[in-house]
Amino acid sequence: MLYRTAHLLLVALLTMSLPSWAIAEDVDLLDEMSTPDSAEIAASISPLTSRISRIDIPPPVRLEVSPPRSLRAEVEDEDQTTITLSADVLFAFDEDVLNARSERIVRAIADNELMDTVGAIHVIGHTDSIGDDAYNQGLSERRAAAVASALRDVLGTSREIEEDGRSFHEPVAENTLPNGDDNPEGRAQNRRVDIIFANE
Repeated sequence: MLYRTAHLLLVALLTMSLPSWAIAEDVDLLDEMSTPDSAEIAASISPLTSRISRIDIPPPVRLEVSPPRSLRAEVEDEDQTTITLSADVLFAFDEDVLNARSERIVRAIADNELMDTVGAIHVIGHTDSIGDDAYNQGLSERRAAAVASALRDVLGTSREIEEDGRSFHEPVAENTLPNGDDNPEGRAQNRRVDIIFANE
């Protein structure tokens, strides 16, 4: 069918484009080919157009982009203030070392918000519920120690800074959904480091 259609279109184009003297002479190409009429050309193309009309074009894929997680949250009550830092912002996955950007964040908190405070500062690390308790306890302690070390770089070693890890035992959100499925957003909130200090 494709060959026949191309054949007919070629003949039609040659017929329209050749000068009259070429048509009048005995040209082998035109002698061998019959000139199609418009109805024959339309009939030849019709199966192709119907086939093209049946091509299914899939809808565009919509990418779901999660909103960026908040770096910190601050809660102040009558006696103390708690600054909560997202562990996903401070640390790479399953790591306990602050990168240069994370160190600047922690040092800025020390310089701007802790310098004039009195009393002990408590740094507490938390994890989500993925993995066993022993592993998460160690990870939460190491992350708390990393943040405490960055605070000491600004506040000095004489400032009392206590560090501790709580593994996954003090969640602020559910690690799983009511039906038992994983809750990634809840686990992300639980991966955190708290800096707690007394109000003046």
